[in-house]
Amino acid sequence: MMLFNRMGRLLAIQFWTYFIGALALFSLLFLVSDFLANSNQFAQTSRQELLQYYFYVLPEILYRMLPVAATMGVIFTFATLQRTNELTALFSLGVSLRQMTSIFLFWLFIVAFMGYYLGDQIVPKSNQKKNYIYYHTIKKSPGLYSTIKTGKIWYKVQDTIFYLQTLNPKTSVGEGLKMFLLSPEWTLLQLIEAKKVLLEGQKWTLENGLVTVFSAESPFPLTQNFESKTIVMAEEASELVETAKASDILTVKELKQFIEKNKQAGLDTLRYEVDYFSKLSFAFAGVVMSLLAIPFALARGRSGGTMGSLGIALGMVFLYWIFYSSGLALGYHGKVPPLLAVSSPNLIMLVGAYFLHRQTQR
Repeated sequence: MMLFNRMGRLLAIQFWTYFIGALALFSLLFLVSDFLANSNQFAQTSRQELLQYYFYVLPEILYRMLPVAATMGVIFTFATLQRTNELTALFSLGVSLRQMTSIFLFWLFIVAFMGYYLGDQIVPKSNQKKNYIYYHTIKKSPGLYSTIKTGKIWYKVQDTIFYLQTLNPKTSVGEGLKMFLLSPEWTLLQLIEAKKVLLEGQKWTLENGLVTVFSAESPFPLTQNFESKTIVMAEEASELVETAKASDILTVKELKQFIEKNKQAGLDTLRYEVDYFSKLSFAFAGVVMSLLAIPFALARGRSGGTMGSLGIALGMVFLYWIFYSSGLALGYHGKVPPLLAVSSPNLIMLVGAYFLHRQTQR
């Protein structure tokens, strides 16, 4: 079997060497840039707490960098084979590009399944611990941590407790709001309910709701309907949008159950459906980027050198990210179905890779 013969072992060693090197380099660069961008938030954070925080940030960075590292591994392997004339020797021995690509595909699918497991099992757990450290230690707002553990949000601001069934952080729109206004003695004074709420910082606009007033002077609560109502919340409540990212801390199975439960309640689950399918699609990004990059790497020959190979790899990453971001945007805005929105970048690049490989083999 070619995968485990001398040629297969040679390709595997070179691929994994470049893959691990690229993964380490880009992850380190990402960590450093993130630290520099957020250094003002770490002024009161000890070194131990900072190291612990970034320890839990690392799994998500590795997850994001896996497709990039896989593409780098394939491109630099071909560049090395061309530079040492080993590629010409392999072709002269009757080894076809298709056979070599099939060997790379095996390892690329291994990377894809690694990425899927990392994103499904490791990243959600590490994000929960990262968020705990961030809101308890760095932000000094432990109350906000409870809002990110579930899509259903319970939160207390001064003398008000509110509940949201769901909150879309992209549009800042929540559904199923209940607000309990309490006296200093914790007596219920008002209950405000709204089907929809738009969060604009401290200004909240409630739509299609009901106000219920409880008074000691009246044996029955007083109720009044409203179509639109604007209230001003405390400053800390404006941070809720940043915390309402349920898909970041849920596994694929948990996210599916979350979507089904919210659908049954008649809530908007579009964003979560897009995130659900993107978890499945993104794991195979490295496969499609690498397949598309191989013909470009061969076309460059030996003239491009290391910088040429790096340019090809980064070009493939940039091209994929344009398609991927566009697909997510179309999905979030309901322009295309969620599954099509996240799978179309992979499909488009696979079709492009197929035609480029056919031309290369000619």
